[in-house]
Amino acid sequence: SAAAAKAELLRACALCDRGFSATPATRTRVRALIDRLAGLADCADATAGLDGEAADGRARPIVGLWQLAYTDAADLAVLSLNPLTIVGAIYQDIRRPPTVINCIELSPRALGAAGPALDTRARLEVTTRAVRRSPTRAGLSFLKVGGRALTLLGAPLPPALAPPPLDLPFPFGRGAPADAAAEAGGAFFDVLFVDEEVLVIRQGAPGGCFVSVRVDDFGA
Repeated sequence: SAAAAKAELLRACALCDRGFSATPATRTRVRALIDRLAGLADCADATAGLDGEAADGRARPIVGLWQLAYTDAADLAVLSLNPLTIVGAIYQDIRRPPTVINCIELSPRALGAAGPALDTRARLEVTTRAVRRSPTRAGLSFLKVGGRALTLLGAPLPPALAPPPLDLPFPFGRGAPADAAAEAGGAFFDVLFVDEEVLVIRQGAPGGCFVSVRVDDFGA
């Protein structure tokens, strides 16, 4: 059943630090579990509501805040190798479609073992605009990159300290036409599975699968 396949996939994801410590054998096993779950999925209208339009009473399962449980994407794996930072929680925020924000929390590696008293974290945010290409595919136009410090030595910091976001130039930024994400060759992802608990997507170039779980808020 889909429920059993989903549970087995999440157990495998939990054993390899979101894929950062996965061996080739583990990656092969997780990819097989993803394919198994995708084969059981009902994704007839998985991207409903993603472009911000009313869904005519249909469910919008993809809308929400998703925390990464596993990825085999090389661009994220590189982040885990940085000798200066530790990769914290990673989110995909789809609570206000068509805006989709990819969030990565980072901490200084030197303070990684210091505990909550010295917790120092920042969040990098990449903001995109989504366009439905099909019931299972979403195109993306990149709008801006920003970030802010969350905590400094255990103390929370106000959002006012965030630097202004860096708008990305045309054809990726605000100067792009509204439907640029739908054009052939643009960034996109395919929904392989989605329900009230789990979202599994496969992104276009540079490629990779992402398994995420729904959360109520950051840090939940």
